[in-house]
Amino acid sequence: GSSATFEKSVAMSSDATVSGTLTGSSNASIGGTLTASSALVQGVVTSSSAKTLTSVGVNELSATGAASYTLPSVASGRRLVIAKTANSTAVLTVDTASTAQTLDGSSATKITLNGFNQNIELMGMSTTRWLVLSSTTVFGGIST
Repeated sequence: GSSATFEKSVAMSSDATVSGTLTGSSNASIGGTLTASSALVQGVVTSSSAKTLTSVGVNELSATGAASYTLPSVASGRRLVIAKTANSTAVLTVDTASTAQTLDGSSATKITLNGFNQNIELMGMSTTRWLVLSSTTVFGGIST
């Protein structure tokens, strides 16, 4: 529908589409794909299946098996945290929205999280570059 606002935790077992802005002061658990034209999430979004991550805020990746995710399109000043919260050794990958969008100004376009509580914090520096602010991924956690 249009914009959505929540003050308490929200759980959705399937896909959710918001044509406006999604705002919230608590947590959202999405079992399917979250599609929002201008998502603003002030709480935590928990993702257990492959999908595009939220534009800003914290994305908890809770898949216990191998899964692939996609970063939202990068924009200057956009800041997000991605954390693997499942206690498994399954490899989770996060790709940039396109090969023209890179990590740290290199040719890297993929983030790999394979350990419990690994996380990475990103900030958009332009429409083509994510800056890695901090990372607990093992060496080689970003690649092409």
